[in-house]
Amino acid sequence: SFTILVLSTLASLLPDICHTQSKIGRRFRVLSFVIRLLFGHRTFTHSLAFIIIIGFLLYLIQTPMYYMVAIVIGIASHVILDI
Repeated sequence: SFTILVLSTLASLLPDICHTQSKIGRRFRVLSFVIRLLFGHRTFTHSLAFIIIIGFLLYLIQTPMYYMVAIVIGIASHVILDI
């Protein structure tokens, strides 16, 4: 569905939150800056642990499974393509 495609596409931008000049980093400047200070670029947000934590948080807030899968696939695709 259209919603799943949009969620997956937006989620694929999430790992670049650690880069202040990325599309998502410019939208959330303070959060991006803090994450970059704590972890650096392409470290934690580009890891399997990050994907698992996001999946677990989505599970905790009872996100429907099809949305959760779309988001996790979007994030994982970014990480895989950056390898």
